[in-house]
Amino acid sequence: GCRRPLRILLAALVASGIAWLAWPASRASRAALALALAGLPFLVPDAPLVPGSVFAGESPYNTVVIADDGGDRLLCLNDARDGSHSVRLGHGLLTGGYYDVLFLGPQLAQGRRVLVLGMGGGTTVTAYRRLYPGAHVTAVEIDPLVVRVAHEYLGLERGPDLEVRFEGARPFLRRETDLFDVIEVDVFAGSAYAPFYCLTVEF
Repeated sequence: GCRRPLRILLAALVASGIAWLAWPASRASRAALALALAGLPFLVPDAPLVPGSVFAGESPYNTVVIADDGGDRLLCLNDARDGSHSVRLGHGLLTGGYYDVLFLGPQLAQGRRVLVLGMGGGTTVTAYRRLYPGAHVTAVEIDPLVVRVAHEYLGLERGPDLEVRFEGARPFLRRETDLFDVIEVDVFAGSAYAPFYCLTVEF
């Protein structure tokens, strides 16, 4: 992940700054001090995980955390302070979040071919499959780790009615020739993490 490289860089900056600027001593003593200070960032503990965490990992795209929350399972990406990005409820189907509005898509479109851009943990995918028998969902998710934890921790079931593609939303749309009744766009992982190429006129 990125924590170790960041700590190494921090160690190098701190050590060189203090050793060469604050203590004009011999070269040997500066080197010894620099080595001692270089180890300090590695003594700093990792930030605490989300309360109730059952999984934490890093991919090239995200820091991924799965947490239990009063019988529900939450997927948190990057900064848990931004809230959860997917939820598997312990009971019921309505989440109380924006997902619930998306559940209406196939009903309003009177169609059952659904494209989900940004599958995350599969909150809406699970709902489409339960609410609309015969629906077929094509889900696009750039992060394989997110898909893995969706299956392992969030109860996303495999099946012939779900096709998962591991790629970015815009390259997928450029190549895809199939037609869909509903296209759900949920590619934003919170705060500053909106993919720039999904904010264009072309997208």
